[in-house]
Amino acid sequence: MACWRSEDGTSAPSLAHGRTERRAAEAAALAATRTEREQAVVTRADAATAAEAARAHLAAASPKACEAMRRQHLQQQARRRSTAVFQNAEEVPLTPATEPQDVFEREVLARHTLPATTWSSEPKADYGSDDAAALAAERAWLVQMMTTDPKRNR
Repeated sequence: MACWRSEDGTSAPSLAHGRTERRAAEAAALAATRTEREQAVVTRADAATAAEAARAHLAAASPKACEAMRRQHLQQQARRRSTAVFQNAEEVPLTPATEPQDVFEREVLARHTLPATTWSSEPKADYGSDDAAALAAERAWLVQMMTTDPKRNR
């Protein structure tokens, strides 16, 4: 141990030795608090899943990780709150999505008429819903259009 002598002749440990002892004491205190935090986290009853237990263990191991997880948790809470407010807002009645008449006509004609030529590379046509009533209504509309509209009946 390095010592130095004061003017009155007494010996005292060197400043470097005192600094080393202080650092060792601080490291021991930090390790003790870390161990206490880890024990508190390991014995937590609310860590139901393995993921929650792993997060809790990471938070106990590092103060920086704990702070980052706390910030993330607060951000998620704010997001959940704003989503809940939005979901509990007064519901606005939705207007049904209707397609223009020409799109409807084109799709019905494509579904119910055979193509002039068939290429093997062409994808199979989608024949719409399997609802028999909807198909019957489309066919009835198609028959009515073919019989009443002179432009279409060529």
